[in-house]
Amino acid sequence: MPIHPQEYYQKLVRTAEELAAKVRGLSGERERSYIAGHAIIQIVLMVVVFFQANLLSCRHSQRADLTRDHRFTLSSTTTNFLGGLGKDVRIVTALIRGSEFFNDVRGVAKEYERFGNGHVLVETLDLARDRDRLALLTNQRGVRFDREMIVVMTPDRLRAIPAEDLVKRDPQDNRITEFHGEEVLTAAVLEVSESQQRSLYLLAGKRRFEDVAAIADTIGKMASSQNARIEAISLEGRDRMPEDADALIIPGITEDLTKREMDIVREAWQDRGMGLVLILDTATDTPNLGAFLRSQGINPRKDRVLSTTTLPGSPPRVTYTVPAVFIPGSPITRDLVGMTTGLNGQSRSLEVFAEDPLLLSENVHPQPLLYADGRFWGETDFLQEPFVFDSKQDHGAPISLAASVERGRIDDPKLEQKTSRLVVVANPDIIDPKGNTAKVNSDFLMASLNWTINRASLSGISPRRPSAFTLEISGAQSGLLQGLALFVLPGLAFLAAFVVWLRRRA
Repeated sequence: MPIHPQEYYQKLVRTAEELAAKVRGLSGERERSYIAGHAIIQIVLMVVVFFQANLLSCRHSQRADLTRDHRFTLSSTTTNFLGGLGKDVRIVTALIRGSEFFNDVRGVAKEYERFGNGHVLVETLDLARDRDRLALLTNQRGVRFDREMIVVMTPDRLRAIPAEDLVKRDPQDNRITEFHGEEVLTAAVLEVSESQQRSLYLLAGKRRFEDVAAIADTIGKMASSQNARIEAISLEGRDRMPEDADALIIPGITEDLTKREMDIVREAWQDRGMGLVLILDTATDTPNLGAFLRSQGINPRKDRVLSTTTLPGSPPRVTYTVPAVFIPGSPITRDLVGMTTGLNGQSRSLEVFAEDPLLLSENVHPQPLLYADGRFWGETDFLQEPFVFDSKQDHGAPISLAASVERGRIDDPKLEQKTSRLVVVANPDIIDPKGNTAKVNSDFLMASLNWTINRASLSGISPRRPSAFTLEISGAQSGLLQGLALFVLPGLAFLAAFVVWLRRRA
């Protein structure tokens, strides 16, 4: 039977549509499969990235102290000490949650645990809620938790610190003005981890009593935070230094030591390993002390470190206050390298025989610590003005203002042996008798003392004392601020909105 052309055309169209529908169905299923596969891969990758990010953050985390005064950042002195701590220490903070001490003490204590290399364990207890745990500690260690306190302990020693000892308050309104948490905690950890308190002696009788007393007070405050005590001593009538003398400080003497006194100092330093810190006075001739220093590779020169500046139309002006920079190569200056300080008063220069073969053969190692600014020189004719640098007789850069000596050093770092160490500073006012000692000078002196008594782990920048910040404004300034907040700022916002509205209408 013949097929009409129109019917044949319609049949072909239907067949083509059926084939197209089948093709679309297959391509749709394939496309859905592709989309599902991509989604699964994306989910798997997201899970992998999530776990990798968490793993990296756990193993390589970094903490940032975002407080204004960095109150949770430990000083290099504390971190260096904690890094070399060889005894397990436990810190228990027993405070009332929500008290004004709680967050600061907990934050600082956790930093001790972080830098303690597994030797420091911190336990935070609530004085009101953790009664059972506190009672157990009382039975075990005999500590009564009748107020907010911090307890620092080892298996055989213990130190309980009232929380109030960590702060300084304004006597008028009882507001906390300074936080001494790091300073107090470091002293406590030192006390319980060391076998005994270190004894530092300050030579008296060779300088004005008022100056010696002021210097002793300044050094005593610094030493007390590092488990050390300072005591004045006179060598007159003595046969030897006290047996417990860890270090002797000679504070810018204005009278030379006698031969007998020098023998006492030499015996304690060379034979018993007593530390020695010498602060030289520029105006005093000390032949006995100078001969001892020259035998150890340091020669105090007879000059004055100075510089001159000339302004048009005026005579040259002499400057004795020396800007100086700490140099690398010594544990004393490890954390002070690159810092500058100013030495007030007058200084003399030191000749340091750092590479002398005879000294090295005797295992004596002198080393410079502090260089003067390059504009300064050692003027030998310091009694006759005007001062002009003469390369033939004056001493040019580099000018050493402080140096150290170590005798009997063993170069193998695995072997520890007590050596004879001394530090010389050629400026008598590095510790200001008036109490205005710069912090960097205090840090340098304490680093020198700790190094001389073979306690170099405490060399570094001392703890800061975060203080409260108070902004005081007058009544007129307060009224101005109120006017700005109530009228000016809202008026500016309204004006900006009105300008935008006009532009949109245009």
